[in-house]
Amino acid sequence: MVGEQNQIRLWKFRRLAADLRQLDMCLATGISQTRYSMIERGIARPTNLECRAIAKHLPTLFPELVEGVLDAFKKSTMGQGELLRFEEKG
Repeated sequence: MVGEQNQIRLWKFRRLAADLRQLDMCLATGISQTRYSMIERGIARPTNLECRAIAKHLPTLFPELVEGVLDAFKKSTMGQGELLRFEEKG
């Protein structure tokens, strides 16, 4: 279960690093935005089909991007659901 939660957290980082909204992922996967949000927050457990669809449409997360995404996440107003957009350092 812990490994699954880490995988889901990694999905969110991959989505944010690619500057994709939840809506973008929902349109690509056919998962409702409410359901997708619940999966990312750990409230709902994704089905095997949902796991395959999400993994298929997420780009690879390169290690050099992880630090920037984590920084943006830490600076976000998590209680209000707002997340700063990842900005690549030039």
